[in-house]
This record gives sequence, structure tokens and C-alpha cells, in this order.
Amino acid sequence: MANLLLDGIQPADVVTEESIEGFRDFLAKVRIGVDPIFISGDELQDGEIRVTVTNGYATPISIDATINGLPLVGLDMESQTIQAEIEAGETLTKVVPFRMKEPVELARFRRTSLEAKVASIEDASLRAEWSVPAIIDREYAIFARDISIDGRLDDWSSTTWWETDASPPLAGSAQNWNGPADGSFRISVACDDDNLNFAAKVADERIVDGDQLTVAVDPRPLINRLERNRLGRETIALTVEAPASEELASCKVSRFGRNVAEVSAYGRRIPGGYELEFSAPIKNLVDAQGSDWSSFQVGARLVDVDSSEEETCEVLWRSSPNRRENREFAHVIRK
Repeated sequence: MANLLLDGIQPADVVTEESIEGFRDFLAKVRIGVDPIFISGDELQDGEIRVTVTNGYATPISIDATINGLPLVGLDMESQTIQAEIEAGETLTKVVPFRMKEPVELARFRRTSLEAKVASIEDASLRAEWSVPAIIDREYAIFARDISIDGRLDDWSSTTWWETDASPPLAGSAQNWNGPADGSFRISVACDDDNLNFAAKVADERIVDGDQLTVAVDPRPLINRLERNRLGRETIALTVEAPASEELASCKVSRFGRNVAEVSAYGRRIPGGYELEFSAPIKNLVDAQGSDWSSFQVGARLVDVDSSEEETCEVLWRSSPNRRENREFAHVIRK
């Protein structure tokens, strides 16, 4: 996010079509990025914040930036500020190490950001403020595996499962959630050359029409996902309805409310809930990043109905209450 800075009321000849176009050029050609930090666990004790500033503008620029939002208790950091001048056509990379006195939960790093003031060094200086989030989050790994989509989860015995918290985020009628036994789930994800494959184990004491699991994948390159949280048409969003019986059978799948013939989904009811196995073509991911794609983001939500007389409750795993945003989505890294 960038904001234009003006000093009070300006003469009529200051803000013109030409100056506005010049400011747009300034915003487009000055790029500020903060490399994300991904770790395998849920706590972090030390790391490096790597900031890159590229000046594609016609004149030198100055930057005065501050790293905000790091947990202050036990923080050991030489400096939280970055001040520099960058020549036209040059790139500055600044690495800022930090260390905590003891490991800190990742959730406490979620407000970390770089707040930067940038000015062009010229007679009619242009100035703007940038706010760039510093992503410090858990890494979720995905591996290539041969999976047969038939509703049996034998192929998933050696994979990692990601599960909802004991007290998960909720959306909809949260008061109708009766605990993990009546609304929680675990998912696992794998890939091959043609598909993204998913498995899910759902805990639900009462399965009724309308119960369903939705998995949404944001396949865009990392920089695009960070710059724009809103999900677009390239999103792979699949909603699989709960199976009707204990017999293995195909399950109805919809994408943005429409049936999708190219998606395979099977499931069955089990004591205390149900199991699902489904896949979707990997084409959107390859189209967005190429065959050497490196990562994507994913979130999942369980819709639990329980009774036709009650409003539905949604149990979230790494998802935003807003279905159109990738906020809170997990970062999945190809291994």
C-alpha cells in the first residue's frame, strides 16, 4: 500500500495531470519488498528480515523505514530502522537480524510490517508512504505422491495431516458449534503431474444434508498473493458434500456453486463423522506459475448444519471468515 504525501494546501499548478502521471510513474517504478519467513514449527526465536528496495525511477530516492509489530518482550535487535539513498536503476538489499529471549508463538508476529517513507531526490520531490506486511508464518510442505482417488485413504498413511485447533476460528452461527466432536477436521494434500489431491477426515456427530467441506487454493505467484488478498478467477475452490452412507460412493462437488465434471470425489461415513478423498486438475497452478511452480496458499472450512431449524456454523482452518480473501491461508511449499 502506498500513499501520496502533500504538504498542506498547494497552489493550483502543483497538482496537474502531468504531475499526477509523474507520481504514478514514481509509484510504479519504486518497488519495496520484504521476503517472507517460513518455518516448520509454531514458534520462532530468531530470524532475519530481508528488505529489498528497487529504484526504477529516473532520479535517486531516499528511504526512511521502520520495522514495526515484532514482539517487544525479550527482543534483541540492533536497529529497527533503515535509512538510505538509492541511485536510479539500483537495488538495495538490507538484512536485519533479530532474536527473542525465548521461542515465541508465530501468532504474535502477524502484525509485523515495514513502514517506509520514500522521496525522490529532485527539485520537485515526490514523496509517498509504503506499508508492506512482513509474513512470518509456518511452512506447510507438499510432496509428489501417487494417489488413487477411490475414497480409501490407505495412500495417505505416510502423509502429514493438518488439523483444526481445539478452539478453532468460527464463522456463521458460532453459537451452534458444540465442540470438536461435532465439528472439526484434518486434511492432507499431495500432488502429481496432473492433479492436486486432497484427503479429509471430518468429525461430525450428526451428518445431515448441507454438511460440506470447502478447500480453496490460491495458485498465484507469492508476490501477487501478498499484494492482493482478494481471490480471483484462477482460485481452485472446491466444495464437497458429506457422503450419504457408509458405502464408498462418489460425492457431489461444486466450484463457486457450479458442478465440476473434471473433479473426482469419493467418500463414506465412519463412526463419528466421515472421510473424503478428492482431486482437481493442477492446470490453474501451472498456468499461474509454470510447471516449476514453487508454492500456493490454501484454506479450508467445514459447514456444519445439524438441524434445518438452525443457522449453519463454519469451522475454519487457515481461512478468513470472508470467503473472497486469502487472509490466514496457509503457505504450502513444494518439496
